Amino acid sequence: MFPRPAHIFKVCMLFLFTYIILVLSLLIDAPITHAASNPIQVNARSDTLTFPKAIDFKISVHDNRGSLTQATIYLAYKGFDYQASHQVNATPPASSYTFQWHDDLTANSDQFPPVGTHISYYWTITDTAGNSYTDPPQTVNIVDNRFNWQHLSKGLYQINWYNRGTDFGQMVFEKVDTTIQSVSHNLGGSLNHQINLWIYQNANDFQGSLPPNVHEWVGGIAFPSVSAASIVVQSPDDNTLQRDMPHELTHLVLHQLILPTVAPTWFDEGLAVYNQNYHESDLSVRFKTALNNHNLLPLNTITQKFPVDADKAYLAYAQSWQLVAYLYQTFGLPKVNKLIHAMRTPHQGFDADMRQALGLDVAHLENQWHLSLGQSPTLSTDQLAEPLPAPQPLPNPYDRTTILLLLLGIVLVIGSILGLANIATYQRRARHMALLAQQAQYTPQNIVPRQSGPPNWRSQIPDTPYPSSYPLPSSYTLPKAQQSQSPRFRSNPSSKRE
Repeated sequence: MFPRPAHIFKVCMLFLFTYIILVLSLLIDAPITHAASNPIQVNARSDTLTFPKAIDFKISVHDNRGSLTQATIYLAYKGFDYQASHQVNATPPASSYTFQWHDDLTANSDQFPPVGTHISYYWTITDTAGNSYTDPPQTVNIVDNRFNWQHLSKGLYQINWYNRGTDFGQMVFEKVDTTIQSVSHNLGGSLNHQINLWIYQNANDFQGSLPPNVHEWVGGIAFPSVSAASIVVQSPDDNTLQRDMPHELTHLVLHQLILPTVAPTWFDEGLAVYNQNYHESDLSVRFKTALNNHNLLPLNTITQKFPVDADKAYLAYAQSWQLVAYLYQTFGLPKVNKLIHAMRTPHQGFDADMRQALGLDVAHLENQWHLSLGQSPTLSTDQLAEPLPAPQPLPNPYDRTTILLLLLGIVLVIGSILGLANIATYQRRARHMALLAQQAQYTPQNIVPRQSGPPNWRSQIPDTPYPSSYPLPSSYTLPKAQQSQSPRFRSNPSSKRE
């Protein structure tokens, strides 16, 4: 006879398997039963977008057993760290009611959903009898529905335009294709998911699509969080195709290559201006003026965002462009690409990325650049003598809890394997004993001693076991005397909404 613990283990495994099946069946059947017996039933639901002003949500509900009291709508913006909930009361409570919520998109510029945003939402409804119902999630796709858009796509990018023929769209698309290739070469990487470029016919249409309180000099905008950008193109020979389009596409490509919020504004915008195929002369003039007056903007003042003042913002773009050009000229394309690649490393700041790729941090880069331009140093002799911080090892991504859970999982897997092996061994031995018993029962009588009755072989055979189972620049306004040469510049409010 085999050890009793094996039989106990077999029974425990069977009980555990049965319990799991029971729990899964309850989890699967419960929602269906609950939904079928819920007295709160939805008759209709809708969401109406009036871009860029508001979205009107409605849900019509009927209650078979009580009176509806209130509903709550839950909103989540994909690509943005923004969620909200709003409660709507039934006044007075009634068995049938239509709940409505008017969501004002212009109330807060930080919560404005740009074109390309997907808003997920759902309702919960309660009644006087204590019943509640949660409606399945729905999605609203934010589009500028003021216009009838045409679309053209290839691979990972799509362009969208209106009021022009397909020849215009094809012309722009070919320029986008060439620009993406050039930008990807300079950044050392290409797109990994789709982007959308929205082309407005004039500045008024474009301004109407922007978040509230955006500077009037913005002429192009990129939202990397939703992989979309917007520019103004009035004619096929417009300079915006050589300036604004490469600028905004650079933002979209760059932010698919790096971690969010890693890039300083001066680096992000500097790369965008560097990749433009056209630079207005006023951009260089503004930078030279700052050099002559020895009033370049300190990098720590343009790390998080650019100035609100149009003239200082224009200098910030010019200065960032020149500094990024200095990076390429001094360190070369491979090392700048290495820097961008390092910006994908988690738990590491931009200074550490700089040290890893270029061998110096931002403070020493700024000082070195100033000296190359004949400007005053930005670091003292003592600061220059201080050694750079040693590279820090990456933090262990596995904390103590993760390790314990991993070990527990390994133990459970090994235990399960051993248990199944034990059951298999037990079954094999049981079959073997049954075979011996069968053979003994058919032994010739002249060999087996005569007994008063047949031998009780079955008492020696164990029971058969149970089966175990640009602010981007774009339209910089000069003094009235110079407005005929007014440069336009763009901004990237994806990380800096101003």
